[in-house]
Amino acid sequence: MERKHSWEQETSSGTKIVLWILSAALGVVVVLGIVNGWFGGGPPKNIVPDSVLAERYEWGVNLARQIDVKRVALDSLEAKKADIEKANAKKPQKKWSRKVKEQYGVLDSLISLNRSEHDKLAKEYNAEMSKWNWRFAKPDSLPQGITTPLSGPYKLFSIPQDTGVDSKTSNSYHETIVE
Repeated sequence: MERKHSWEQETSSGTKIVLWILSAALGVVVVLGIVNGWFGGGPPKNIVPDSVLAERYEWGVNLARQIDVKRVALDSLEAKKADIEKANAKKPQKKWSRKVKEQYGVLDSLISLNRSEHDKLAKEYNAEMSKWNWRFAKPDSLPQGITTPLSGPYKLFSIPQDTGVDSKTSNSYHETIVE
């Protein structure tokens, strides 16, 4: 009688280990492929709950509103400062009255303070929105139920010197995200 050999008897333990490693590697590739969309499907579209997205969106709306209010206040203060300069343009600043010099100095201080507060808020907004990949500024990637995209990155008044951007010639208050 002829004895039949099973697969287990014919393969060595080394071959079995290699097969298990290859099977595990194939499994990892398949999982990574599904998650990264290599096979056309991709991960689930909404991994973050809608409630969290709505909360982050509202946070962005509120902070953008605060930044816009700071900007309006800055525009008003700068207009007042320009009015003082225009009204006293015929005299050198040394010959302005004490009251005018005080008003001018107060306006200058308020402008510096508001710029500092604006930049603080803008940095916070830009950093948080960057974490969300500007999702709320792109009309095609807004969470369900939200129709109005937020502003793109806000420009700062205190721009680092190495960027090559001149804050005095920059006429755009914030950028628009386009993809």
